[in-house]
Amino acid sequence: MSKEINVASDFDGTVTNVQREAETYLAANHEILANKIGLGIYELKTMISRATEKIVGSPGMFGWEYHGLIVAPAEADPYLLNQAAVKLVLTDLRSDTRKLAIPTPEETDKFIDDLHHEAYPKAGIFFRDGAREYIEQLHASGKF
Repeated sequence: MSKEINVASDFDGTVTNVQREAETYLAANHEILANKIGLGIYELKTMISRATEKIVGSPGMFGWEYHGLIVAPAEADPYLLNQAAVKLVLTDLRSDTRKLAIPTPEETDKFIDDLHHEAYPKAGIFFRDGAREYIEQLHASGKF
């Protein structure tokens, strides 16, 4: 009697190299954000870098929120880490006296989501070593 095995696999980050993919996404995300809020790109990148350090230094305190609960830690991937850092930067910029176009706290989640969707097409596609063999083995098994 043979046992049937079914495989469920997430594509992003499982067969792809999410760190490499995110490089072009992050550049686009930051450029779009700088333009939307009216802040210089170098100042924005410095602020995002500081926010990222704060997040990484506080594991589990920041992440992807669903109905007010963190359901995935920000450190899980570069997209979540960036979204958490952007949220911190926008919060900090609300007290800035310059005339910047900062979304209100109520608008922030949608603003960050829209920003993500605008920048995501710029993400590259890079596969992990062994991804082809993994897919071929799944296909050969008839489970793909």
